Amino acid sequence: MTDDDYPNTRRFLQGRSREALTAREKGVLEGLVERTERFTGPHVILERGAVLQQSTMLIEGFVARVIHAEGKRHIVALHVPGDFVDLHAFALKRLDHDVVSIGTVQIGYAPHARIEEVLRTEPNLARMLWYSTLLDAAMHREWIMKLERLSADGRVAHLVAELWRRLDFVDLASAGASPCR
Repeated sequence: MTDDDYPNTRRFLQGRSREALTAREKGVLEGLVERTERFTGPHVILERGAVLQQSTMLIEGFVARVIHAEGKRHIVALHVPGDFVDLHAFALKRLDHDVVSIGTVQIGYAPHARIEEVLRTEPNLARMLWYSTLLDAAMHREWIMKLERLSADGRVAHLVAELWRRLDFVDLASAGASPCR
């Protein structure tokens, strides 16, 4: 089997630690996605404060985490294909931010009941889900530090470099490649 056999989750941890998953675990991961949805324009996918019974995998496109404060919209994270956008919602059940699409996106929903079963029965896959959440938190800490230390030009350069690297991990940064294919 190849990663193309996992259309919804093939980019999860690609370029990082996906090779640590067995073919069976990749199949279990793919089975987490109960349904998919496509949005072709700006859309609030998850609303701040809503009670969540599922987590969201970004399959194609880009999404942002957004906080509204003092009449302004603040982007606090960007996600690329393969990211579990809100895996931390499994534990928290509510988000303190909105998740919005940027352009056309395809997302997959993984019910928390299925994630709970994976945590009980698949220790290595459970560790990889936890690892994914920790990577997300590390990127967030890096954004906070860069916001403090870099000029506006430096912050933009850092964002471009980060996004290029993350897209490179999931084979979408090469010349002519489109993250929305």
